Amino acid sequence: MQILNTKFHIPAPDQDTMVQRKALLATILAQWIEAGKRGFETTWISLEKRDNTWTSFWTYVIRAFQKIEPHVCDQAKGLLEAGSKNTDSTPPYSL
Repeated sequence: MQILNTKFHIPAPDQDTMVQRKALLATILAQWIEAGKRGFETTWISLEKRDNTWTSFWTYVIRAFQKIEPHVCDQAKGLLEAGSKNTDSTPPYSL
């Protein structure tokens, strides 16, 4: 699976324009993150409808955490890669 690095950029809050309702949550979160950059790390994932598979979603989550700590989630990444060989539409386990 190819990773798109643009999905990890926090959108810049725009103070001069009105926010469309569907983008309101992302704008609020981006402003909160920008205001709170005081000694803690944050990560961001911009998801789209086509990211609605287990493999795609968790690949981006793992990669986002690895931007902060490179080897975190290595075991989870290995399990994900092993499980993605089975299918991309159903989870490897049931709850």
